[in-house]
Amino acid sequence: MAKLTEQYDNETLKSLAKSHYEQKRRSKVPTEIIDLPSQGKVYSESSPLREGKIEMRYLTARDEDILTTPSFITEGIVFDKLLDEIIISPVKSKDLINSDKDALIIAARILCYGSDYEVTVKAPSGKMVERTVNLGKLKPLPFELHSNSQGEFEYETKSGTKLLFKFPTTEKTDKITELLASYIVAVDGERDRSKIMEYIEYDMLAFDSREFRNYIAKHRPGLNYEYEFEGEDGGTFTAMFPITSKLFWS
Repeated sequence: MAKLTEQYDNETLKSLAKSHYEQKRRSKVPTEIIDLPSQGKVYSESSPLREGKIEMRYLTARDEDILTTPSFITEGIVFDKLLDEIIISPVKSKDLINSDKDALIIAARILCYGSDYEVTVKAPSGKMVERTVNLGKLKPLPFELHSNSQGEFEYETKSGTKLLFKFPTTEKTDKITELLASYIVAVDGERDRSKIMEYIEYDMLAFDSREFRNYIAKHRPGLNYEYEFEGEDGGTFTAMFPITSKLFWS
């Protein structure tokens, strides 16, 4: 038993030493402070994210291993794994809402490989054309909602029901009821989850549901992906452009 205990302690010490060494090495990599599109208002006052900024380090060649790990790509977690490695602030990717994660991924790409990003967009003629986007020109959408100390926002339906909602870190979109449940945290002051689900499924009118979802879509934080491109005739046109898994390889 003593030998097993001694072996366990040795392995633990080796693991701690390795972790300390890796942390020391990473601390020498330059960092940047990145502003969040949400301005931190979607998080509680007890969260370091409430400041609306995150410290993030530059990528190294080792981080590129994450971007090329087949299992991470297949499972759709490659960007989450990357953020968990390069974020210096005491938070994890799972603590962030999607729009803030997207902004950090864009920032990481700029710090890593520069601002130029090759995209294919549809011109007004209907033809697909190849263009270059300067990612550094992307700006956050206006976000003027005011939250309480828990990062919650008020909304009143046309039917007079008062809701409190949060922007979730994971959005369920398979069913409208699940989507609503991921946002709504209180109904007329009631926070019991079973009561909230009962309201969503049986008392929330379809009209109120649609209006609430439209309100969220209109007021959600994020980056503005509308970009002005050069047209085929020498003029310009505005179009949305896609962010794909090729972001770090374009």
